[in-house]
Amino acid sequence: MARPSRNNADYFTHNADLRNDRRIKAIRSRFGPAGYGLTLMLLEVLTDADYTQLNTEELEMELLAGDFGVSVTEIYSLLQLAEKIGFFSRNEQGFLICPDLNKALENVFEKRNRARIVAQTAKESISVAETLVSVTEIPQSKVKKSKVKDTNVSNMPITAEFDRFWDHYGKRTGSKSATLKEWNKLLALEQQAAYDAIDRYKVYQPDPQFRKDPERYLKHRVWESEFTIPLAPGVATQPPFNPLTTTNRPQPTQAPKGLAALNQA
Repeated sequence: MARPSRNNADYFTHNADLRNDRRIKAIRSRFGPAGYGLTLMLLEVLTDADYTQLNTEELEMELLAGDFGVSVTEIYSLLQLAEKIGFFSRNEQGFLICPDLNKALENVFEKRNRARIVAQTAKESISVAETLVSVTEIPQSKVKKSKVKDTNVSNMPITAEFDRFWDHYGKRTGSKSATLKEWNKLLALEQQAAYDAIDRYKVYQPDPQFRKDPERYLKHRVWESEFTIPLAPGVATQPPFNPLTTTNRPQPTQAPKGLAALNQA
């Protein structure tokens, strides 16, 4: 729990020549040494009070009189003179203050505020660092969770798109659930590209026993390979086909002009 901020002080500076202050001399002249002692006790109370200000309502004065061992009338009489000569005064809220005391304590409060600001800044820096660490850890947590979800293949729904891929691929070797796991790792665009490349893969590798099983086909991204499709003799060769590159799609081939003329004849 944080320590509550302090708005008072433990002591005030008592100058050796305080008794020779013109205002204090006026108090001593009117009330004698008892008035001087009462003034010092009021300074002590103000130093210990929050914001070095004192409520002078009747109840508080009764309590102070009991503490000081004097009458309420004596306190009021001294305050009346001390406020008149400017040793004590009132702030905007009507509380009793001592301008000289507040000036003497300025350095104490400024030093305390600087220390509080430094501590608060350090606390905020630690908080920001902890937040950054926490944010950095979030993706790792998500990766761990996703891995757990990926391993639970039995809970994965089989979609119509996967069934279409499974049926069209033809080769039934390998685990269907493991293939589904690899299928679900792909984006929709990649799934479509993998499906579209099946026919070209079959042309590239006509013998089913040499084709990869569907799981490895997806896992090793065989569908991204550039298949060089063998063409009939006399037909111009086409550039290698990449299923994800639209500019590389095979174009319809045309028979040689001589063969076309022969057919027309």
